[in-house]
Amino acid sequence: MIARIELENFMSHGHTVIEPARGLTVLVGPNNCGKSAVIAALQILSHNENSTYVLRHETRKCQVRVTTDQGDTILWRRGKSGGPAYEINGTTYDRLKSAGQPEELDRVLRLPKVACDRDEVDIHFGEQKSPVFLIRDSARTAADFFASSSDAGRMMKMQSLHKQKVRDAKREQKTRCQERDEWRRQVELLEPVPEIEQTFEQVCQWGSEIERLQGAMADLQEQITTGRHIAREHEVLELKRECLGELAPLPAWQPADELQRLLEDCRRAERVAGRLQQEQECLLSLESPPSFHACADVADMIRQLGKTETELQSQHQAGSLLQSIEPPPAWIPSDRLQVCLAGIRKQQGELEKLDQARRETERQWAKVKSEIEQWVAQNPSCPACGQALDAQDWMAHRQHLKTGVADG
Repeated sequence: MIARIELENFMSHGHTVIEPARGLTVLVGPNNCGKSAVIAALQILSHNENSTYVLRHETRKCQVRVTTDQGDTILWRRGKSGGPAYEINGTTYDRLKSAGQPEELDRVLRLPKVACDRDEVDIHFGEQKSPVFLIRDSARTAADFFASSSDAGRMMKMQSLHKQKVRDAKREQKTRCQERDEWRRQVELLEPVPEIEQTFEQVCQWGSEIERLQGAMADLQEQITTGRHIAREHEVLELKRECLGELAPLPAWQPADELQRLLEDCRRAERVAGRLQQEQECLLSLESPPSFHACADVADMIRQLGKTETELQSQHQAGSLLQSIEPPPAWIPSDRLQVCLAGIRKQQGELEKLDQARRETERQWAKVKSEIEQWVAQNPSCPACGQALDAQDWMAHRQHLKTGVADG
């Protein structure tokens, strides 16, 4: 395959470089812009045909250089005086006979003519003013050509490939039409969105006004409660004032120093009498002291009592600990245990399914979020109102709308 074509001073081309694409390459342009000159250059390069007319005016040398995708380089050049010459992969071929060409050229370039019915047919180039080869010839000539041509299989393969490309293109066109219809349907479904957004904004405004009025009503209710409380306190104070108005005035104050001293003396006398009364009661309840005996037995008894008391405390603590222990659980039959285990396994399976569904939902949300961000990036302003769009604000607004609808 030809990967690069370079023309210098060739007919109308001062210096032109063409890099054909893989597959089909089409040259378009107005008349006399040099399209046919490119084909003429490739024909002269392939067959070294008559080239006395190709030198550009007021130049001394022209050349055609072709590079293949295999890395081979073929250069054809012709000066104002002298014959044409080739340079193939760095090797120069000159002193060529009339319409002669190097043998290495067909092996590298692979664009030779094909011998057919005592003639040679150029199957690689079609002239602008003559039909494609073999169409104007007899059926025998076409049969002889396809029977003798080594490229017949390739041509059939090219024809099959072309048909496959046509089928793929039609299939792609059908798919694109279906996608277009689907997008149109979705656009039609989204047409009422601006009206819904306006209604939603109006409902939000009404909701804000209702919240403000509810707050004002709460403040008013609190003020009414406070006013009623103040009114009740006022009534109570009025009643107290009326009751106090009927009382006689207080007597005049007299000096109370002497009376204060008498009260203090009375309190001290009462305290002393009470203490003496308690001492008397305590002394009356006492018995006569016992006679003294040997204290060794008493000491042993005291030690024994202390030991016994310690043991009783230990047993009491042990009993308290044993009381705090719960009784052993009742035995459960193994068949019920198997049923419980089966239920647990079933719940675990359902939990795994729910977890997979959650991950799938998160993946779909990430995909939808990415599509929304791409759409907002492609449409930075709202198509309905022209207001600037932000992906995060837009998704937060839609999430708030969904939450409000679910709560309602």
